[in-house]
Order: sequence, then structure tokens, then C-alpha cells
Amino acid sequence: MGPRSSLLAVTVVMGLGRALHADPAVLAAHLWGPHTLALDRDSVYFTTIGGGEVVAIAKRGGAPRILARDQTSPAELAVDADFVYWVSHGAAGGVSRVAKRGGKPDRLVDAANPYGLVSDGERLYYVAGDALYAVSKRGGAAVTLARGIDAGRPVIDDQRVYWVDLGRRAVMAVPRAGGEPRAVFDVKDGMSVAPLADLVVADGFGYLSTEKGLVRFDLGSGASGIIVSDFVEQIVVAGDRLFVSIGASSKMGPGGVTFESDGSLRVMPKAGGAPATLLERLNVRDLAVDMEAVYLLDGIGKNGRLLRLPRPR
Repeated sequence: MGPRSSLLAVTVVMGLGRALHADPAVLAAHLWGPHTLALDRDSVYFTTIGGGEVVAIAKRGGAPRILARDQTSPAELAVDADFVYWVSHGAAGGVSRVAKRGGKPDRLVDAANPYGLVSDGERLYYVAGDALYAVSKRGGAAVTLARGIDAGRPVIDDQRVYWVDLGRRAVMAVPRAGGEPRAVFDVKDGMSVAPLADLVVADGFGYLSTEKGLVRFDLGSGASGIIVSDFVEQIVVAGDRLFVSIGASSKMGPGGVTFESDGSLRVMPKAGGAPATLLERLNVRDLAVDMEAVYLLDGIGKNGRLLRLPRPR
């Protein structure tokens, strides 16, 4: 997040798709443009970019609580002990927060077309325009960490901030405290990276979705290999396992969106190996995992859902 044997094969077929063990629980339905989710000990938090809402719901289910409504395209989000933070896309966008208990949202910083959000416990990191920024969780002036970049969403480890630079065809990194950005992995010739390519760093390795498949690379040496040959949209490293969503293929026609192939949710050893399919017939927007369950936002338009699936043992 060495090879290990495959998990059990898919055995159950039901209305929501195919599952490894049991039907997934639908925690919320009829979501308009579900976008990003985050977890704490007891709750799931998510944004609906079409509905303009930031929502909380108990992990075991119950009535959703709308923490912020009438927001402009709320998208990527992060949580800490007291607050939920998110970026609002668009020219008049920015980074905002609201207390988990509810209340009036606060705008921490304005930013034109911000994208991505990740927290290290003290600061929030995001991309806006051609720059990577950091801002205190309490607000104030944003600090520029890198300029002249063509970046996807940032991710962090205990020392650095990483992003995919599409122009340089590389995964770049800069110290969280500031410094000179450098490439930690060069995307090889013949390997394309989509603008919304997912990137995860964990335990000294990076995981990058490319049009050739999911690449695992050493953050120190750059040594790499493809461990999933399908196009991966979402990546989560959890312990010794890797959870990935495989993209659904669709096209727009006179009657709306038509899906040519289904997406799926899979689990596998994080160093590569035989995957097991947990769910099929999906269009996963975001994915998160805790010790007990896998949570995913599924669907597009006004038909989005928040699902909970027991984590395989």
C-alpha cells in the first residue's frame, strides 16, 4: 500500500453489483454530484459538488447532517478533531472550514480555481493556478511552496508534499517546510498520465495511476513496475493491502451517459499480486478505508450513493 494468494472469488450477485461477502450498506442515496469523502473515528464526511453541500453521517448509518449548504462547488476535503475543511472550485473559490458540531462556515483563504486538499495536522496544502500553497488551519496568508507547476492534487508524507506535474511528466516533491522542488519519479516514454491521475505515497513508495496501469515506484531510487494493468481511478493503501477502483468506460449520447463497461472495486497486496474483486457495476468517485469497512462514493449526476462494505479480513 510481496505477493500473496488471491482472496476468495466473487460469489454473490445482487442489485447493487457483485460483492465478495455481503451486500454493501447504502448510507446515503440520491446525492447530486458526490465528490470526495473523509473519515474520523465515528463519521463519514463528504461533499456534493452539484448539491453544494458538506455532509456528515454516522459510519453505521442514520440521518445525514448537512454541515454547510449553498456552497459553490465544494470538492476535496479533510478533517481533524474539530473541523471539516474543503476547497470550493471556481474562479471565486477558496478554502473553507466548518465545525463538526455545525455552525457558520468560515472562509480561510480565497483562491482562484483551487484543487486538492490535504492536511498535516497544522497546515492545509492545495494547488491553485500554477502554484502549490500551504495555509494554517486557522487561516491567514497562504505560503507558496512551488510555482510554475502543472499539478494534480497534492499528497503528503511526514516530510514532503508530492504532486504529479503533467508538464514535466514527473512526480515532484518539496519539503513541507519549503525548499527546492525535485523530481522523485519520471514518467517513462509511452506512459501517459491523465490530468486527474491519482497519486498516493506510503511506506517509502508511490502509487500512480497511468493509462498503462497502476505504477508502484520507490521514492528513493525511482525503481518502478506496473502492478495493475487496468486504468485505476482511486487508490488507498491500508496496512499491507491496496484498495483500488477501476474506471468505468462511458460515452455521451442523445439519451445521456451510456456506460460501455462497468467499474469495480478490488483489493490486493500492496506490493502487487493477484487481486480480488469486492464490488462491480460501479462508478467510484472516491474511496476510503478504516479498520472495519470500505466506504465509497458511487455514481454521477443526481444518482450518487455513499456505500459501506465490510473490510475483507
